[in-house]
Amino acid sequence: MSATKNGEGLLNTFVDFFGGVGGFHIGLARCGLRCVFACERDWRCRAAYLVNYGILPTGDIYKVEADAVPPHDIASYGLPCQAWSRSGSQGGVGDPRGVLHREMLRMVGHHKPKVVLVENVPQFRTLNDGPAFQEVVQALEGWGYAVHHAVLNASGYGVPQNRERLYIVAIRRDVVIQPFRFPEPKEANVELVSVLEPPEQAVHAATTIKKYRRVAPKKIRWDRIGTGLIKLGDVRDNSQGDRVYSPRGHSVTLTASSGGGGAGMGLYDVSGVVRRLTPREASRCMSFPEEFRLVFAPRVACSQLGNAVVANVVEAIMRQVFVAVGQDAAPECPAK
Repeated sequence: MSATKNGEGLLNTFVDFFGGVGGFHIGLARCGLRCVFACERDWRCRAAYLVNYGILPTGDIYKVEADAVPPHDIASYGLPCQAWSRSGSQGGVGDPRGVLHREMLRMVGHHKPKVVLVENVPQFRTLNDGPAFQEVVQALEGWGYAVHHAVLNASGYGVPQNRERLYIVAIRRDVVIQPFRFPEPKEANVELVSVLEPPEQAVHAATTIKKYRRVAPKKIRWDRIGTGLIKLGDVRDNSQGDRVYSPRGHSVTLTASSGGGGAGMGLYDVSGVVRRLTPREASRCMSFPEEFRLVFAPRVACSQLGNAVVANVVEAIMRQVFVAVGQDAAPECPAK
């Protein structure tokens, strides 16, 4: 370990709130960190979490006493996005799900972990001038954290998915050695075709769509602001769930639910077959390991993955946190 203000082994453990099926867990475990507590309300996600990581998450965060959570160095929060997302209610703090950040602050205020990691849709910062976002930042700064935030696209971190998300990184000032910097995007040109399963394993993802209204494919953009999407056409009214894309580009943003034939996964013309992604393909688009077990039926598994956090982005951010606190990253290890 490198020298730190508080000695060796500065960051070792983490807790995973609103954990879903473990995007934060995988990314942090790849950095050699150990999960000591998880919380997730959805019973299907809790079951998948148990099967994949050997930890049964506690349920409703409202029922979790702060002092019942073990001591930890890092706290991760995949705050629910439905109150902020364009495809959700956009009710903001007027939606019961839009005030869950206060439960996060209740936990952080009690434990004061060295690092706090938060993920949500970009609208968490912008919708109605971002009252919840401002509340989070002000509270963290008041508790002595250096707070950083940025919108990162997962397409720049080795996955073939156009997925912009807001990340908040708060590091306690007493452990900061040098300013934190978000990781630079490096691998924007990974094609969706590289993660597709063989046709015989994707039969269940095929749709009944035989024809669609074609458009001239736009020139693909792989740069940092480009989406990497190659649109081929649309089925009916050009809604998100009815647009057809080429697998030589990126996938659309995977979601927990969506209308149209894409059903949250998007539609792709794969060798003349218009189909959605399979759960394993969606898992790869979230940079989950091949050994990740898909516990439920395809529709449920895809919904869980569409609501997850991209593990590659979490890992890249965490390695930058190590730099900021002057700690050598632990050797990489596969997520359990």
